[in-house]
Amino acid sequence: MVWYRKNNHASQRWNIETKRWYWSDYPKKDDEKFQFKTQMASKRALFWYDHIGSNQYRLRIRDNASYDLRQWWVFDSRTHTIRAFSDRNMVISNQEGLGWRIGGAAVVRPWKNEYYQQMLYINNQITDLRGSCLDVWGKADTHHNYLTFWTCHNGDNQKWNIDETAEELPQYPLRDGQRFQIKSSLLKEHVIYPLDHLGNNMYRLREKMNEPYDDKQWWIFDSRTKTIRYDKDKTKCIATYYHNRGFLYGYEEN
Repeated sequence: MVWYRKNNHASQRWNIETKRWYWSDYPKKDDEKFQFKTQMASKRALFWYDHIGSNQYRLRIRDNASYDLRQWWVFDSRTHTIRAFSDRNMVISNQEGLGWRIGGAAVVRPWKNEYYQQMLYINNQITDLRGSCLDVWGKADTHHNYLTFWTCHNGDNQKWNIDETAEELPQYPLRDGQRFQIKSSLLKEHVIYPLDHLGNNMYRLREKMNEPYDDKQWWIFDSRTKTIRYDKDKTKCIATYYHNRGFLYGYEEN
């Protein structure tokens, strides 16, 4: 713009606009957690997964595992963002530095008050302010397929249902704090216990002959965290790690 002498030309005329961008209300209250499920046949869940640098994690779809906190979300109406439930500083966004590029990776990354990070949820679609939709790449309804922002076309791979349902875990057969052994159903009824230390606060589980006087063979349930704890050290619980092998591992609260 420059200043120029008045000549009443259209290039010197300006209209005043009082309308503001209209934000539709999010369908759930702030901090009320939920899952996004695709409307494709599998109804797979949206979650954040692999780290791709610069504190960014690629968005993917997965077979439902509602115990995984990475597939739970909350709305934030103040900043107009969709936030990761397990880390409220992380929001659904474009990949940093790509702007509103069509086909760019959809990620979660730290909130930086950028326009690219503000999201609408309208007609079951998650859209940025440019009007691009969160899109399951190539319409491929497969476990771990990744997501992009793409031109909206109203397809099922761009539509998301909100689901608050979590998997119901069965009740433990014993009350919390009641000690027990875990015995094999095989003839010798060997029991499991932790033995060799593998580093990183982790111990390999082994089986041996039943020796009830040995405190290393006793366990308790913890119904709050849905874990099986080591009676001698209740900060440790049974876990899977490395090719689904069983270990005793230090429990970390999410």
